[in-house]
Amino acid sequence: VDWKPFEQGLAEAKASRRPICLIFYTDWCPHCRNYQKVFEDKAVIELSRRFVMIHENKEKVPEISARFAPDGDYIPRTLFLTPDGTLMPEVTEQRDEYRYFYDESDPASVMRSMKEVAARKF
Repeated sequence: VDWKPFEQGLAEAKASRRPICLIFYTDWCPHCRNYQKVFEDKAVIELSRRFVMIHENKEKVPEISARFAPDGDYIPRTLFLTPDGTLMPEVTEQRDEYRYFYDESDPASVMRSMKEVAARKF
């Protein structure tokens, strides 16, 4: 996966008109380490090419993390944004709490949302 930092990714998304998959993590979080393995799945890697993939340590960019925390500042947190950086709040995991926390061991969880966003026109 071609991970980008936030500002570079946002500029690339605007220029290419591709949606953004934004993931916040920390180095110390075991769930984040597990979730990172989901992005080694071949189908996820292939699908990621339709996105600008942004991976940020929330402790290093607290202002950006706080801006994209619609239901809390937990980790790992995966959000989908339009090419201009607007949150798509309706694209979530299917649960009432921690809606932006996808299954850390099953690629199908995040792939469902990736496919939903990839099918949209921007």
